[in-house]
Amino acid sequence: MRLRSSVAIFLMAVAFSCAPRRSDVDLGVRPFPAPLLLDQVAKRNATVRTFVGRGSLTFDSPEVAGSAFFRAVLKRPDSLLLRLQGPFGMDVGTFFLSHERFVMYNAIENVVHSGDPSSAAIRSLIPFDLGAEELVSVFGGMFPFPRDTAGIRIADVDGEITHLTLSCGNGHCDYWVDTDRLAVTKLRRLNAAGEILVEMEARDFKEYDGVALPRHLRLMFPGALRTVSVYYTSLSPNGDPPSFAFTVPPGARTGRP
Repeated sequence: MRLRSSVAIFLMAVAFSCAPRRSDVDLGVRPFPAPLLLDQVAKRNATVRTFVGRGSLTFDSPEVAGSAFFRAVLKRPDSLLLRLQGPFGMDVGTFFLSHERFVMYNAIENVVHSGDPSSAAIRSLIPFDLGAEELVSVFGGMFPFPRDTAGIRIADVDGEITHLTLSCGNGHCDYWVDTDRLAVTKLRRLNAAGEILVEMEARDFKEYDGVALPRHLRLMFPGALRTVSVYYTSLSPNGDPPSFAFTVPPGARTGRP
């Protein structure tokens, strides 16, 4: 397994919404004002400060296909630790990310990469353009809205699902929001030509200590022919302070992107 394939396994696995049911704001009148709904989703996201989970993932790409077990630990806004394991508990690798640095260890090849998360080094390893804070938000299920949300509007309302659309860079983004959970259940990003760059879906919501979390998520990158499915068997938001301790073998070779 090549390093870039391992990176794809780590970082394309993104996300599940963490949310209490309904805010105190009255969203009973339909259609809901888009800015109000956006604000309430953001407030709901802010209630999830830490997250610990484990499960399995499957992946398919031109380079590699297969499955793995993983453990995830995150602390908002920008700390993330992922551990991947193969059959019989065999270590596959570790990925750590904070606002100061990233460390990516490929146990199969005994190679470690590290550096500034805002540098070109991490951009050359991650197969899509997401910053540190965005990665933490996505892996925590809080599909991030663009910083500039001017012009956001409601495209459609179907029961509890409201479809929002807005400009994203040179293209546009579509968000499907469950107004009962105040959770984004689907995100689609398109370029100026109308081609889908990425589509993310969160499914199978379950209550964990009063917080609704989806256990299944799927990411599709049509242009790159990559698909990743994540299934969580254990989830725990806002528990004891999570540990981000990890080690890299002293004999690990330093990799170059």
